[in-house]
Amino acid sequence: MRRDASSLERTRPFGFRRVLPVYVRRVPTPPFTPDPADPRYLYEQLADYIAEQIAAGELRPGDRLPAEREFGDVYGVSLGTGRRAVEILRERGLVVTKPITGTFVAKR
Repeated sequence: MRRDASSLERTRPFGFRRVLPVYVRRVPTPPFTPDPADPRYLYEQLADYIAEQIAAGELRPGDRLPAEREFGDVYGVSLGTGRRAVEILRERGLVVTKPITGTFVAKR
């Protein structure tokens, strides 16, 4: 049986199934400006900054944080600083990281 290109039904090789994209709300984040007089590490300042956004309601439960590699573009920090800040937020229970999907603000 021959199918034309306009057919809605297509077979996938080797039983692969189509994965639908997950749509999440991307939140524009205000710029992060570290305080040079603050004796804390930069990743601690960034973690506290994001925690303040969560407490103020700017980041709601289920909102997605930028990917670790995007932290440099969004917050102006290095990859390692972004990773450590997310780790601190995860320890505090403010965010949840799901493999492949990303990091999201935890539901309370």
